[in-house]
Amino acid sequence: MAALFLGLAGLVVATIPFVCFAAFPIVLAGAVCGIIGGVRGTSRLTESFLGLGACGLALVVAALIAVSTFQVIPLLGQGFDDAGGWESLGEELDPLAEPYVVPDPVEERGSGDQTVSVEPVDGVGLYGYALVTAQGTGPFRVTGLNDAGDEVEYLIDVIGPYDGAVLWNVSPSTEVTAFRIEADEAWSLSLRSTDEIPEAVDGGTRRGAGDAVFWYSGESTSATLTGDGESPVWMWSDAGPREGLCPAFESPTCSGPLVSDYGTYLQVYADTGWSLKVGDSIDT
Repeated sequence: MAALFLGLAGLVVATIPFVCFAAFPIVLAGAVCGIIGGVRGTSRLTESFLGLGACGLALVVAALIAVSTFQVIPLLGQGFDDAGGWESLGEELDPLAEPYVVPDPVEERGSGDQTVSVEPVDGVGLYGYALVTAQGTGPFRVTGLNDAGDEVEYLIDVIGPYDGAVLWNVSPSTEVTAFRIEADEAWSLSLRSTDEIPEAVDGGTRRGAGDAVFWYSGESTSATLTGDGESPVWMWSDAGPREGLCPAFESPTCSGPLVSDYGTYLQVYADTGWSLKVGDSIDT
């Protein structure tokens, strides 16, 4: 009786995809019971033989379903990847989740002296990233102010036209809420997400002109900024000392350790063209 019961149970389990593998131990147990019943010559020989037959049929069905399952699994995996993988699955499980979209830039334009209210496009309390241009031949200055109107960040101070990028709102103790702009002609601000900051990589070289900002997320290393001419250059990292990686504007070459426990922003200041070399890992 046990052989017949196990044979029928194995046959049912064998027809279920992915579960069919569990039919094999059931069939084995049923076959053992059927053989023992037949050898002992019990009064239920018919049930023992029927159980052995059911076990044999269940074994064949389980094998066929198992082979089909192995053929289907790669197709399911490919379909899962084509559908977006785990990221897409997370979005399906959380209908309120929305894909991250880089915030649009905020553009400001003006001429002459002006105070402009500002806010990092990534959110209050976070770093700001600004592309700034100015025309004219006189002084051009951009100073960050807090809610009380106090000067808390000195961002740009040049003579003549300007075209560069600066990181702002970097102080942990105060919030920049406005820019005081001093200019003799037209200027423009493009406040952008820090996700748009270009990346510097270990062993790589970046070239440009004027002020620039980079994001570095490799191992702690060193950075060397070299100006194209005799004009001094300078740079600082938000993970390093605020006095910068070298003496402020004293040499056409600036070099120092670039510490990157969790990634760091690197601000470059230069009046002319420059090259930035990142490399030569250091111990920290």
